[in-house]
Amino acid sequence: MIQSLLAMDLQIYNDLLGIAFILLLATVIDISAFVGITIASKTSHPSQLLLPLHAVASPDASSVVIHGRIIGSSAISPTEISALSKIVESVLIGCQHSVQVVTDDNKDVPSSISPISPIPIPLPPDRLPAGATGRVVVIELHAVPPDNNTTTNKINFSTELIEEWKYLISQCIDDILYSSSDCDESSRAIHQPVLLSVIDCFNSSAKTNDLPLSRQFYQNYMIALVKEQVQEYGLLDPVENHHNTNIDNPAADEFSTIPTSRYEVDGAILTEKDTEGNQSQPVWDTSSILVFDHLLRAPYNGNRDLRQSMLDVVLGRNGNEEENDETSEKKKWNGVRDGPDPNRWISGGLLDLPTQDEKKIANYCDTIVDSFGLSDLALRDIIATDPPPTAFQEFESILTELFSDFYVTRLPEAVLGAEVTPLTANAPCHGQVFDYHIDGDPFFAPPSPWTDIFGRYPNRADGKPRFMSCLLYLNDEWRESWGAPTRFLDVATNTKVDVKPKPGRVVLMDQDITHTVVPPSKAAGKRPRYSLVWKLVLHPKKANQDMRNLVGDRTGWPDTVLVGSAKK
Repeated sequence: MIQSLLAMDLQIYNDLLGIAFILLLATVIDISAFVGITIASKTSHPSQLLLPLHAVASPDASSVVIHGRIIGSSAISPTEISALSKIVESVLIGCQHSVQVVTDDNKDVPSSISPISPIPIPLPPDRLPAGATGRVVVIELHAVPPDNNTTTNKINFSTELIEEWKYLISQCIDDILYSSSDCDESSRAIHQPVLLSVIDCFNSSAKTNDLPLSRQFYQNYMIALVKEQVQEYGLLDPVENHHNTNIDNPAADEFSTIPTSRYEVDGAILTEKDTEGNQSQPVWDTSSILVFDHLLRAPYNGNRDLRQSMLDVVLGRNGNEEENDETSEKKKWNGVRDGPDPNRWISGGLLDLPTQDEKKIANYCDTIVDSFGLSDLALRDIIATDPPPTAFQEFESILTELFSDFYVTRLPEAVLGAEVTPLTANAPCHGQVFDYHIDGDPFFAPPSPWTDIFGRYPNRADGKPRFMSCLLYLNDEWRESWGAPTRFLDVATNTKVDVKPKPGRVVLMDQDITHTVVPPSKAAGKRPRYSLVWKLVLHPKKANQDMRNLVGDRTGWPDTVLVGSAKK
C-alpha cells in the first residue's frame, strides 16, 4: 500500500514537472501566455466582493471589459457546457470592472474574443485517484477594450478577484445542484459538482487552437489539479499500518477478524449514474452492520489490553487506575459514582453536526437533554496528537488489515467541515434523551472540495469511497440490566435492531444507517456508557471496485440477518 501511495505522489510530481515544462515552452514559442493559475477553494469565502484589479494606470490609458470563456473540460456534457458558459457570462456581467491599462510594446489587447469550442479532454482513470469523477472545467479570462480599439498594454488580475469570480461561479453551480425544488433530477442543467480552474490569460487566444499541444497541456494540467486538490485537503490520507508485516506478529495472530453477527438493513433498488449522468442498470442495495467481539482481544502494551488503553486516552488517565475502583486514592474523579468528569466532558457537547445545518442543530438540541461529549481540550487529545496515541495507532493498524482490499482513511475535514470530527467519544447517562440520526451520506454531502473531486453518489456505489463508522464500547464492566444499546432503524418498515454494549465490542456500520443511543437504565446509576467512534472512509484500490463486498475471500463469517426492507 505504501508503495502505491509513493507511486501516486511520484505521478503528481511528474505531472507538475510536465506542466512547468509546457508553460516554459509556451512562453518561448508564444503558444499561450498563462498568468496566475489558481486552485479552486470552497472552504474560505472572500470577505469582500468586487475587489479591485491590480493594474498600473497611465494618464492616457483606456478601460477594458472582462470576458470569460470555457476552453477545456473533462467529463462534462455539451448541455452542461452550455449552462456553464451562461453562468460564466452572467457572473462577469453582474460584477463588471473597469480596468486601467498601461502601455507595453510587446502585448496587444484583442479588440474582441473569438468564440471557440471547449476542448473535451478525457482524463485517464489510471492517472486519477480511484473514485474521482474527473469533472474539470478550465475558464479563461480576457480583457477587451469596450470601444474595440486595440491598445498596447499589459494586465494582471488580482488573485483576490479571480477567487471572487470563481466563488460566484461555484455558487451558481451549487444553486442548480442543491436546489430544493421538486424538479426532476434529469432536468437539472448540471447534475454533478465540478472542479473549477480560472486562468488569467493575457492574449492567449492567438494560439489556443493548436490542438496537439493544447490537448496535452490541458490534460496534464487537469490531472495535476485533481491530485493537488486531493493532497491539499487530505481527501485520501490512509491510516498507517504499524504492524511489521515482515515478521511474525503474535498480536495480529490472536485477534479475530470474524464478526459475531452481521445485519443488513435499508434494502432498496438503486440506479447509479456515471459522471455524465447516464444511468446504469438497477442494483439491489443494503446497508451493513458488523459486530465484532474479539477484535480487541490481543495483548497490548504489556499486560493491558487495547480496550483499556483506549479508555485511558478518552478519560485522560495515565493507565494506572481502574474505572470501577472507588477506593483508589489516585483517582481524581469517580465516574461510576459521580458520572462523567466535568473537567473532561461537557453537557451538550455531542452535537457533531455541520454549522451550516442550523435548522438541524436547533431541532437536535430540542431532543437532547444534557448529552455529554468531550471538551475541546479532550478532543485534541484524541484527534490533534501527532503521532496519534499508541493505542489508536494499534487499532487503525487492525482496521487496515480487516479492510485490506481498501484504503482506510479517517473522514476528511473537507467533507462536512471542522465541526464534524473524524473521532469522537460519548458518555450517555440515565435520564438523557437521544434522537435518531445518520452519521453521513456521500449522496447528501454539502458543496465542498470533497464533492468537487468525488461528486455526490449513493453510499456503497461501485468504485466510489464508502462512508462507515466504527463504534467501540470501552467500559470495564457493563451489565445487561444497565441497558444502553445502540438501536438501528430500518426506516421503510420501522423495524429495529438493538446491539447491546459489551466491554471491547466493536460495531462497524454504514454511516447512512439511521440509529440512536438508548440511554442507560436506572439500574446503571450515574455511570456513563463510554464509547469511542471512528468515522471512516473506505476508498477503492481500483476503478469500478465492488464496494458492497466487505468479506472478500474470507471464510467463516456468520450468515447475514436480513432486517425489514433488506428482505427482498
